[in-house]
Amino acid sequence: WVNRDVGDEETNPVPSFVNDTTIGQSGAPITKVVFFRNRLGLLSGESVVMSRTNNYFDFFAATAQTISDSDPIDAKVSSTYPSILYDAIETVQGLMLFSNNQQFILITDNTDVFSPVTVSIKSVGSYRYNEKVRPVHMGQTIGFLNNAGYRTRFFELVPSRDYDYQAIETSKPVDQLIPANVDLIAESKDDNMLALAVREAEDRAVWVYRFFNEGEKRVQSAWFQWELSGSLLYHCIMQDVYYTVCEVP
Repeated sequence: WVNRDVGDEETNPVPSFVNDTTIGQSGAPITKVVFFRNRLGLLSGESVVMSRTNNYFDFFAATAQTISDSDPIDAKVSSTYPSILYDAIETVQGLMLFSNNQQFILITDNTDVFSPVTVSIKSVGSYRYNEKVRPVHMGQTIGFLNNAGYRTRFFELVPSRDYDYQAIETSKPVDQLIPANVDLIAESKDDNMLALAVREAEDRAVWVYRFFNEGEKRVQSAWFQWELSGSLLYHCIMQDVYYTVCEVP
């Protein structure tokens, strides 16, 4: 990142992800890199650190005397227990943040200005999250995997105006069948399709979810299983085509 031009450690401190014993700061590892509102965002421990607007490598304020709207943002989630942030996904309401057992949303009190003064982080749910698998867009909802218990469960967060989101267990019809160690996900909003699998699984199975939304209502959905010709290493969906990389003995 660029050098600090003004101020010192008190008036213009280094971002919280920096690990520097000379200034007595132990930054947490960076777990995710995102883009949001023309800023480069880094998730580090319980903090969300964002660069200056349209200047992705500048994490210092332009002046130590006042706070401007384009200054970097360094915000921390508030919870009664440790909430290490592992992933984030952009939504219409704001930036959704995921920790192991809680979900947050980073928003601004002013819809026109996103700045260090207007930013705030609110808790929207307390659901277990599998940090090995990224969350996905499901149209009007955000889907994520829950690895609590003996099986994997797939949930969808439904947005709410008062930020009290509800989670629907989409995998309820097959929650006793999907294995617990799912670590591969592929999705396509255009095809209304989601695929879950375990890397190098012996059964070579891929669980596929197809759905159809009409407005804000889901009128049709179904789960089914595919058996591949080899051990799955990776899969994705691009331009209406489902691709797999398999190891065939």
